[in-house]
Amino acid sequence: MLRAAQVMLLGPLLLEAAWGFAPPQRESTPGSSPEVVSGEGPQRRERQRVVAPAPPAVASTGSAWSLVSLGVMLGLLVAVLGGHQGRANAEDLNNGENVFLNNCAACHAGGNNAVQPEKKLKKE
Repeated sequence: MLRAAQVMLLGPLLLEAAWGFAPPQRESTPGSSPEVVSGEGPQRRERQRVVAPAPPAVASTGSAWSLVSLGVMLGLLVAVLGGHQGRANAEDLNNGENVFLNNCAACHAGGNNAVQPEKKLKKE
């Protein structure tokens, strides 16, 4: 599967999972407010509705969880797209002997080690 397709599937999935952690929105129904009976005797019984104060206005930008989910989605997008490593820049991977002779033989001539003489490539 292509990386772009993986990212396109992963983004909405992460947003959906993040909404599972969001607190539920409370909705009030018109007939569900509590009633209080007031009066001075058995004959005078009036019903008065107790009106609860309105909840504070929620910012239109969304909750903190939506910001967290957006950050997670962007982080995974960077990790998936930016974490791809290209192929090795060697022209011929089967040409190891020539690479060793041209690059490594200066220090490791004959299996020795010119930098650290006690550590040799030769098996003794």
